Amino acid sequence: MIETSDLRSASGRSRAEPSTAPDHQRFRRSDEDIKRDVEHELEWDPYLVADAIAVAVKDGVVTLTGFVQSYDHKIEAEAVAKRVTGVAGVANDLESRLPDADERPDPDIAHDAIGAIQTRLPEVCQNIRVVVGGGEVTLEGQVDWQYQREMAAEAVRRIRGVKGVINLIELKPLAAHAENSRQIEAALRRNAMIDAERITVEVRGSTVILEGTVRSWAESREAERIAWAAPGISAVDNRLVVGTKASATRYRASVLMGSEVLNHRKEPIGTIDDIILSRDRVVSAVLQIGGFLGLGGRLVAIPLQDFVLEAFDRDVVRISLPGATREALEKLPEFNDGH
Repeated sequence: MIETSDLRSASGRSRAEPSTAPDHQRFRRSDEDIKRDVEHELEWDPYLVADAIAVAVKDGVVTLTGFVQSYDHKIEAEAVAKRVTGVAGVANDLESRLPDADERPDPDIAHDAIGAIQTRLPEVCQNIRVVVGGGEVTLEGQVDWQYQREMAAEAVRRIRGVKGVINLIELKPLAAHAENSRQIEAALRRNAMIDAERITVEVRGSTVILEGTVRSWAESREAERIAWAAPGISAVDNRLVVGTKASATRYRASVLMGSEVLNHRKEPIGTIDDIILSRDRVVSAVLQIGGFLGLGGRLVAIPLQDFVLEAFDRDVVRISLPGATREALEKLPEFNDGH
């Protein structure tokens, strides 16, 4: 957190001294640390042969390459990587290379896949079609709920001989409930994995829009799962940003000022022009929309806690304002130095 006890005047600007907080509190986890932990987590899982899996990490996104013994192993390796703190996303490029003993004719795989879906989803199995080619299973049809779509894929992925699953099942949901937004917010608050105060929920027809910040990729996926559980939902637009709230970290004000600000879509929406202080804390950051270095731009004051700051080292900070657009910011009252 930028605190007034850390600030002094310099060239008309407020500046913060370097924080003495531990690195794990000030900065997000490095790619090297994430890579090491993903590799250790893969080795810790007795179901996987970790030596055949290579791990690369860039900006928190993990890429898995190499070979696994089945499609189920591929999905398990992805789940393992997602559990690691600091992981923002996973690109699963693992190849399923089955032992000769597990190779099976496509008709046999299709027969077992149909039986597995009938067992797991007896109420909607007649609406799901199974197509198998070269050991790869394609699921088609329509269901009412997202959990049914996911369960169908889960039912067939463990069948011996399956090399991949393509889920083309469409959602044809029931009518959306008028109280969906309130109910989703209540479900988020009940969940021990989620800091619901940092997430906003908007329902437009049968689409849920999630915005805000979360501490991990796993928390983002859990919030998405909860949104899908609402009746009548056909899509979830997950705009949650994995990062650290500005209020949770200390930064030098000189580093923040002049920095570009992005929204959740990585679109530039302005730059930090100044920092606003009260007697005991930093209140807001002044965002310049348009113009260049204070010339010709519109200034608006945004509460500091609305920003997401990710530090890569002492002097490099990525700043985002989830959910913001240039058009929306231009509608805010213009900041006036005299008020």
